[in-house]
Amino acid sequence: MYTYVSNNPLKYIDPSGHWQEGDENLNIDVQDRIIQLTKEWNDAKGNSHKQAEIHAEADLLRGLDKMFSNEFAPFKESFSVYDTTEAIEIIQIYDSYINLTSQSLGVSKEMIAAVLFREMRCFAPDDAFDPYKLSYLGQASIGLGQIFISTARRSETTVLGKTSTKTDQQYYQLLMNNETNIFYIGIINMNLNPSSPNQAVLTAYNGSSNYGSAVMSYVKLFQKYYSTIQ
Repeated sequence: MYTYVSNNPLKYIDPSGHWQEGDENLNIDVQDRIIQLTKEWNDAKGNSHKQAEIHAEADLLRGLDKMFSNEFAPFKESFSVYDTTEAIEIIQIYDSYINLTSQSLGVSKEMIAAVLFREMRCFAPDDAFDPYKLSYLGQASIGLGQIFISTARRSETTVLGKTSTKTDQQYYQLLMNNETNIFYIGIINMNLNPSSPNQAVLTAYNGSSNYGSAVMSYVKLFQKYYSTIQ
């Protein structure tokens, strides 16, 4: 009866039982989405599986938003192009491509999703100027996964076992395409290590131990989410 509120209705402040204590501290986009999910949960009465999926999404949003906000509290939301809800929506839209990449390369789906979330939440407004950065600086982190051309080339060469002949412009076009960008996230992680998500691999993706630790926390949230909806 109390599945949506984690079987603890006394903990929550909304008389309907759907608004968890602390939700008022979440970013506005997440609060709005939880309100929408509450309506969807009520509309799904009699469909326990659908209600479980809705509950899982609400918990994913709460967990990711709290973790990211705690890590980047000094910066608030001003530097990011994508908010938490938008990032999750994009991950859901490209779920089939994430699945395909995971299955074809043997890389954890949760790890791909966690990297995508982190990179989108850190996607800064100046990332729109990547073509200019390439022209003047010779390097830029590109697309949803914020991938350097040199990293894509090196990882592809290692994974495929032959030197890539693609030009920088060809890599740029591939990485600007969301589907192939997701595939390159998989290739990079496959090159670093594989199927089982671990902090060392995630640290290597970005080069920062803090990054590895944070994204590993996201991985655990996505594991719980996917185990419910699949």
